[in-house]
Amino acid sequence: GGSWAPVPGLLAAAGVHLAEWEQSRYDDEDEYGLRSGGSFRKQYRNVARYHVGAEWQVPAVALDLRAGYCWDPVPFVGPRDPELPAGPTNPPIELDPDRRYLTLGAGLMIDRVVRLDGTWTHGTYTQTEGQLTEKNTIDRLQAGLTCQF
Repeated sequence: GGSWAPVPGLLAAAGVHLAEWEQSRYDDEDEYGLRSGGSFRKQYRNVARYHVGAEWQVPAVALDLRAGYCWDPVPFVGPRDPELPAGPTNPPIELDPDRRYLTLGAGLMIDRVVRLDGTWTHGTYTQTEGQLTEKNTIDRLQAGLTCQF
């Protein structure tokens, strides 16, 4: 990742996170069937997660306004049981589109040592497994209070 300040008070940032699953494996015993037949090579795909964002420091006010976007592909593609052939009872999993998130936030410096931050995250994705399709919407509000001393 990296960031760049094109003009004073404006910060732009971007990042990429690569996840490679083909070399992953379970070393421990199968605990209560939780890892029975798990295969990273068959059930997971390599993915790249992308983030972009910007922060603007409002002049003459101790307020920072932020916006960002994240594209987050899900690595698990199924089928749920890699030992059985793929079919109607053991379908692959399709995500269309992969998870995508929009974030908006603000940070306010209350005095020299106290900062209040808030963020809203909104995301959507559709997951299909066989004939079952789920449309998901995710909304999260987060708040933080920082004391620096």
